[in-house]
Amino acid sequence: MKTKLPKSPGATSSEYSGFVCDQDRGGAIRSAGRADLFLGTGEEAERLAGQAKSEGRLYYVFLKQDQVAAATAQLNAAKSAAQPAAAKKSTKPSGLKAK
Repeated sequence: MKTKLPKSPGATSSEYSGFVCDQDRGGAIRSAGRADLFLGTGEEAERLAGQAKSEGRLYYVFLKQDQVAAATAQLNAAKSAAQPAAAKKSTKPSGLKAK
């Protein structure tokens, strides 16, 4: 997301950009193209939120279908590499003696 947010009550706004999650269970957003940004708790955060009415940009990142399998394989390989050696199962069949 990229937008302008107020620094303090009555002050000029500053540029804000960062990764956000679009999650809302309330009824404040009633039409497309709008977002609600949580600015914290308390009286100052409430005042700032009341002043935060700027236009901005919200970007979504999607994986193409053919990239999903490759990304899943990379995640699984990373998880496997992160396991301690003792947690990994032996590949030797049981009952065979090492020479």
